[in-house]
Amino acid sequence: MAEELLQNDALVALRPVVRAVVAHVLGLRWADADVEDCTSEAFRRALEGRQRLAPGAPLRPWLLGIARHRAIDATRSKRERARAREQTLDYDWPTVGETSPDSAVAQRLLRDTVRQALEMLPANQRQAIELAYYGGLTRVEIATRLNEPLGTVKTRMRLGLMKLRDLLGQVEE
Repeated sequence: MAEELLQNDALVALRPVVRAVVAHVLGLRWADADVEDCTSEAFRRALEGRQRLAPGAPLRPWLLGIARHRAIDATRSKRERARAREQTLDYDWPTVGETSPDSAVAQRLLRDTVRQALEMLPANQRQAIELAYYGGLTRVEIATRLNEPLGTVKTRMRLGLMKLRDLLGQVEE
């Protein structure tokens, strides 16, 4: 009920359940910052829309529905950002008036140089970096996809990025 939303006890009691729903939909652990963000956003939306809760209707299913939809929205948004990043990387020529053709050629050369440097990395390091930067996945998602421990993925990414930095530094020289 709308009045129930204003009572701190009802909200505090439902917070772990809402957090569990969000974590499940996002495929993340409870302690992840994205889970906390979505949980807080679900409570904010519930408080703002409390007049939509029908009198006498149970609070829990209504609030869990909001949390589920918020987590789905966050997942979609993350995918859209990853797609946009990928399209930016594959973008060859700017539209008229944005940048000069010389600048576009320089950007393409830089992109090709980065791709060549990536090819020089060990396969497991390259794969982790590509999933993160081109695929838009978090380290947790990469670990899940590769069926590897999170620490292993973090180490591969760190070592790969260090080697990539060295390789690109050699190109500049």
